[in-house]
Amino acid sequence: MAKKEQKEEEIVLPELNEKEFLIKEIHKGKSVVISYGFGIGIGFLSAFFQYIGLLPVAAIVGLAFAFLIPYMFNYLGIEIERKSLAYDLIAYLLAWITFWIVGLNPPFFYSLT
Repeated sequence: MAKKEQKEEEIVLPELNEKEFLIKEIHKGKSVVISYGFGIGIGFLSAFFQYIGLLPVAAIVGLAFAFLIPYMFNYLGIEIERKSLAYDLIAYLLAWITFWIVGLNPPFFYSLT
C-alpha cells in the first residue's frame, strides 16, 4: 500500500487585538461578579419573604430578577455576548438558590422567632 500524501496547509491565524481582548475579558469578569452578588442579595430577600409566609412572592422575585440581568448590564454599560450571558444567568441562579437556602437556616432568622 502506498502512503497517501498529505497536503500541508498553512494555518493563518487572525491578528490579536490585545486591547479589545482585555476589554472583553474585563466585561465578562464584571458581569459574573455582579450577577453572583445580585444572586446573593435576592437569595436573602427571597428567604425573608418565605420566612414571613410569602413563598410564591419569594420564587417570583427571584425568577423575575433573572430576566432583568441583561437590562441591568446594559444600564451599567457592560457589553456581554449571548454565550457569556448564559454563564451569568447560571451563576445568578446558583447563588440565588444557595443563599435562599442558607438564609432560611437558624443563624439568620433564629432571633426573630
